[in-house]
This record gives sequence, structure tokens and C-alpha cells, in this order.
Amino acid sequence: MKYSYYWLDSEDKMISGWDNAPHHQELENFPHHRHERGKEKPSVSFEIGLEMVFRAILREMRKR
Repeated sequence: MKYSYYWLDSEDKMISGWDNAPHHQELENFPHHRHERGKEKPSVSFEIGLEMVFRAILREMRKR
């Protein structure tokens, strides 16, 4: 099942995004990965469902 989740700021700019598009074969848990604002390369992601993504967002929001 394909997925793509994006967390946007109030100006519709990406804060973070999770997806499983098969274009980052170098990552250890290919095809799952996360894009983050300010980072050039995607990172490994184990959040593969919407509930897991919401939990990751809540963790990040608590840090702010």
C-alpha cells in the first residue's frame, strides 16, 4: 500500500513528510523514509501509518 503524509506549517510549507515512494534505495528500511525541512537528504523512518505519524508530530510539538 502506498502512503504519503505531510505536516505543513501555516503557510503550507513542509515541516516534515513521510512516504514510501521507491526512490531512496540507500536507506536501511527502504522504501520507508522521512523528508524534513532544512535537510537535503531523507532519513530512515519507521512511522508507516497515519497513527504513527500523528504520534511523531505530537512528540515534535511537545519539544517546541
